[in-house]
Order: sequence, then structure tokens, then C-alpha cells
Amino acid sequence: MLDELKRINAVLELGNGYYRVLSRSYIPAAEDPAKFHAMSVAFTDLAKTLDQNLQPEDSDKLFERRVWAPNGIAPESAIDFDAFVKERGQQFLELLDDWLTTKESFAVRTKVERRVRVGVAMYMFVRPPGAEADEASSV
Repeated sequence: MLDELKRINAVLELGNGYYRVLSRSYIPAAEDPAKFHAMSVAFTDLAKTLDQNLQPEDSDKLFERRVWAPNGIAPESAIDFDAFVKERGQQFLELLDDWLTTKESFAVRTKVERRVRVGVAMYMFVRPPGAEADEASSV
């Protein structure tokens, strides 16, 4: 993994075993086998969240929300929305990453034995007219 991070210039080797992180995110290229692994993990995480939230006896529902424009927006606005989501979404994910890193470091430092993998995934969708699914609410 470190070799790959160096190859894509996501980290800089400083010497003496130290590295400087140059990028907080890594998106494998479409032809990279890692892309398929990342997609399968994302699908699995989403499916497990949806499954848990559909269980009637389970009161521990996970956060799962969506927002969209039910009446549609202009294609030019969709381009603007994509840029807005990329900027603000990245900022929000970095805030969550900072919070999780603090908690993860504490768990490692204090040798917490029982740990759970947690995270938040975000994605944007665009549907052509006529491809709408039944959608109950927008928030």
C-alpha cells in the first residue's frame, strides 16, 4: 500500500521511516483492480446498513439519509451541484476522519480489545428524466 501511495504522490518520504501525507483521499483508477474491491466494500456496507434499518426488532437504526430535487434541476445546475458536493462533501468527510482518527488512536493507545469498524459513505447520483424510482421524501 505504501508503494502505491508513493507512486500516486499521496505521500512523500521524508527519511528515517517518516512520511508526509500529501492527499487525504485515494481514488483508484477505473482499470485498477483496487477499484473493484473498493466498490464491493461500498456495496456491502450500504447493503448491511439498509438490512439493519429494515429489521423491525432492531431499535439501533443507523444513519441513512438522502436528499434530491424531486422536480429536477437544469443540467447546468447539476454540474454546479457536483462541484459543490465534491468541495463540501470532502470537507465534511475530512471532519469525520479527524474525529474517527482521534477515537481510533485512543483505542490503539489504550489497547481496547473489542473494536467495531464504523464510517460514513457519500455518493452523488444523477438520473435522466423518466428514470425516477418511487421516492417517499427528500430529506
